[in-house]
Amino acid sequence: MLKKPKMGWLYLLIILCVLFSGLLAYSLLAKLDDQRESAKAYQELSEEVLVTGATAFADESPTPGPTGYLSEAESEDQSDTVFFLYHDVATVTPAPNPTATPSGGGTSATTAPAATERPSAGSGWVVVSPLPTEPTATTAATAAATTPAPTATATAAVTPIPTAAPIAQATARVTEEPAYSRPVVLDAVHYSADFGYLQGINEDVKAWLVQDDSPINYPVVQGKDNDEYLDKLFNRKPGKDGSIFLDSGNSDAFEDANTYLYGHHTRTDAMFSTLADYTSQAYYDAHPRMYLLTPYGDYCVDLFAVRVCAVDDETTWRVKQFSRKAEFDAYMAELEEQSLFKADDDALPAWGDQLLVLVTCTNDEHNERYAVYGRMRPIVYASAESVAVTKMTMDRTDTISGLRDVPGRGEMMVYAQNDPLWASMRYESRSSGKHRLFGAGGCGPTSVAMAVANLVPAARLGDIYGYAKNALGYTFCSCSVNQYGCNKLHAQYQVQTEAEYLRYYPLVMASFATGNNMWDLVARTASAGTRLSFIKKIAWLYKLDLTVTTDNDEAIAAVANGSIAIVSLGSQNPLTGSGHYAVLASADAENLYLLDPYRKDDYSQTDKGHILTQIAPGVLSVKRENARALYMSTFYILSATAQTASADPPAVQ
Repeated sequence: MLKKPKMGWLYLLIILCVLFSGLLAYSLLAKLDDQRESAKAYQELSEEVLVTGATAFADESPTPGPTGYLSEAESEDQSDTVFFLYHDVATVTPAPNPTATPSGGGTSATTAPAATERPSAGSGWVVVSPLPTEPTATTAATAAATTPAPTATATAAVTPIPTAAPIAQATARVTEEPAYSRPVVLDAVHYSADFGYLQGINEDVKAWLVQDDSPINYPVVQGKDNDEYLDKLFNRKPGKDGSIFLDSGNSDAFEDANTYLYGHHTRTDAMFSTLADYTSQAYYDAHPRMYLLTPYGDYCVDLFAVRVCAVDDETTWRVKQFSRKAEFDAYMAELEEQSLFKADDDALPAWGDQLLVLVTCTNDEHNERYAVYGRMRPIVYASAESVAVTKMTMDRTDTISGLRDVPGRGEMMVYAQNDPLWASMRYESRSSGKHRLFGAGGCGPTSVAMAVANLVPAARLGDIYGYAKNALGYTFCSCSVNQYGCNKLHAQYQVQTEAEYLRYYPLVMASFATGNNMWDLVARTASAGTRLSFIKKIAWLYKLDLTVTTDNDEAIAAVANGSIAIVSLGSQNPLTGSGHYAVLASADAENLYLLDPYRKDDYSQTDKGHILTQIAPGVLSVKRENARALYMSTFYILSATAQTASADPPAVQ
């Protein structure tokens, strides 16, 4: 007979399972408590940020990388920060407006939306600049903007932030029409932005805010909440300056009666920092308006009040949605009384006008912010001219480069590496960790630019566009000759038109020499100077003959016959007293004529033998018998050919 098995081991197993289940349940409950505590802490932190006005961000300047510039990985993304923002004219009546695909492959006609219809994002009737297959002048026309009647819309809780950047302005004249339909007629220019391109970079881009003679010149984004762009640039890259952003509760078609924009108050003049200057009457008098560009129409923003507000008392800074005219009038009277500047009478809003409120921290008290109030009115453009707003600052800066009369050759384009327009730009290759300036080391590209610009028709200078490694061609910014050294805080300038190539040609050559070319040539050395090895490709693509020689007599004879030579000068040369490049532009029976890329008014410090005569800024003459005293060594002789003026660029090799 079989014995009945003992059940003790089974009971033990059951007890162990119960204990294990209890431990598991306890662990899950503890984890849930931790999550609740974490959520509570995050909520408290968010509330603190709302209350303090993000002073943790506002008190910090942008943090540079290890060398103060971008890493190689970051530099790959710089093409994302090239914007196409234009102010140009439109007809006074709505009309189809040409737009280009973001890739620049073609154009399509886009008709202005009806006033009662909300346009689809990114397809508004704004002027778009195509990315050309060959550089061409960018022109466009847009139609008059109509604006739907404002509607009262509740806005979400806002977080403080702010700062700004540069732009251009036009005079405005006001028609005598009632509120809701009182446009501002811009007589001079029309501002417009390529929102198709911008929203291709980031679909959160909803507008562009610009102001004449101030740093404010920024895209406006809208996040899923008011925290998203506190420390994120418009292209979604991390950045302590953050972005200018639209309140997450506002209509992205700008249909609300009151719209709120936020930006950091930084230690520099970036983002919304200049809003603090509106506590001065003089500053308001000089900067009374801004321009807000949207995919659905553009607005002139006439500023009419500023006040310092408590963060936790929104009734003092967040304009209410008004149900009655009497309520609106009372609030406007209160604003006018409390404003730290007195606005022009014609800037004051009327019942029915849309309002724009610009908000930033004061950085004085943790719970204070500046609120600047403006009246939005739709723009009607009356001019037909077009100009890129992102290029305006550079284009309007004076230059010392230009045409000079050179004996034996007539007028020649003479550039200066130390031209204030670009002297302080960083001149480095992508992998460089250095911070050397073009004004100090750009004699090589500047000399090549002078030689080519005086041999090749201006209309052909843009042929180099197709040989850039960067798909956008040649771009630069106020801090770098190329996209590699940009600090990402501003737009880059893309060289496109014939006039732009002629004006900025030394920067095109500098960008090419630092590696922005399809052959991956890097001529900017780790030590001082630039190798001219890249000149072989330059000569090839412009169909120029190139001869390299160390024979002075051969080079001088070639120049006397119409060629131009870039010459390497030894460290004892009288132009700089150190290694240098210059251009041997002309020669006659008695003199040699040099174009010096390093512009000086006085050569007495380096011209110990007194052999130089300055006959025009940047143009020097030397007696032939003193040629040896120039310490000329290698000559890069460029000569025009029958094909140089050809309309057909060379095929890629």
